[in-house]
Amino acid sequence: MLSYVLFVLWIVVGIIFIGYFIVHSLNYLDQMDTISGSAFGSSQWDVQMTYSYVTYMVLYLIITVFAFLLAYGTFFKKPWAWLTGIMLSSFLGFFAYVGIQAIGIYVIMDYWDNLFSTLYSSLTFISYIAMIIVVPCLLFVLLRPDIKAYFGKT
Repeated sequence: MLSYVLFVLWIVVGIIFIGYFIVHSLNYLDQMDTISGSAFGSSQWDVQMTYSYVTYMVLYLIITVFAFLLAYGTFFKKPWAWLTGIMLSSFLGFFAYVGIQAIGIYVIMDYWDNLFSTLYSSLTFISYIAMIIVVPCLLFVLLRPDIKAYFGKT
């Protein structure tokens, strides 16, 4: 029964990171449209921003692929899925923790009214909160003795 919960949790993580990718891509396109229409259109700023956005988009795609691979591995009892799942959930916990800290700095700097002003910022906030909830659930389920036995670990 818990193996199905684990399967669904990996699907949820994959969907969250697909959302990250889509929203981040849309925000990048919006930023590029804004900058290209300004007096400071093309320069080092464009290169740095493009590098940053592309790096995050590639990271989101890699995590999405891993999440769906782990859902596959969980469904078909692949032994590699347990250890890879522990490693990815630990990384995602760190990722969500850093994201929540960044949002906390944003709030402390008295930009609370701007936190929900755009679709990008509000979806980012909600997804970080979702990750803070999902990651401990993943680790809890992965470290259960019956799940270890399900993957052939004793």
